[in-house]
Amino acid sequence: MQGIDPTRRFEEPLLPPAREASVPKAEKTEENIAERLREALESLDHTRNDMMDRHHELVARSQKLNLQRLRKKLAEQRIRQAEEREDLLQEQALVERLNARSRLEADALRRSGRDRTP
Repeated sequence: MQGIDPTRRFEEPLLPPAREASVPKAEKTEENIAERLREALESLDHTRNDMMDRHHELVARSQKLNLQRLRKKLAEQRIRQAEEREDLLQEQALVERLNARSRLEADALRRSGRDRTP
């Protein structure tokens, strides 16, 4: 197994260069080179478009999930606030009942105190 050469430049290809004899002469013409370049650019465009489509799908999905989480959080908040309001109303009603009872007892004590004095 061959180790990594730290002196090797990043731009240098890792594979050995192809031998000139293995490349047909027809591919060396400018037309063939231009055609291959056009095909490569089309392939890159197609890949880029696929990546952008996937990105847009993921963004839309993320926005949908965030909206669902927000709606759930707001619904829970409204429920919690309604429960707190209900608790507050119950406490106020209890205080009012206790105050009314205290007033009635105080009135009863005053009346009973008047009845005893000649």
